[in-house]
Amino acid sequence: MLCDQPLDNSVKKTTSVNLETRMPPIKFKPTERLYDRRTDKHSIVHHYMKATAKKDLFDYLNSSNATPKKTHKVLKELQRRRIKVTWT
Repeated sequence: MLCDQPLDNSVKKTTSVNLETRMPPIKFKPTERLYDRRTDKHSIVHHYMKATAKKDLFDYLNSSNATPKKTHKVLKELQRRRIKVTWT
């Protein structure tokens, strides 16, 4: 493309993409689809990690059937909430 004016290199456009905000939220349990017989309607309940109570997260860490993958997710969520975990 030809133009009469020189390109201005002093103005730089910077776009920063925060990948953390673009990722979907982490699930604690699978999504449930509930059915209400009275109203004949379905409702979807999502169990996201960020909406799970702290007590539930610690109960999962202390349970005997905690998988390493989900344990890591729980520890990351507690770190995001700035809660220190001490193992005894």
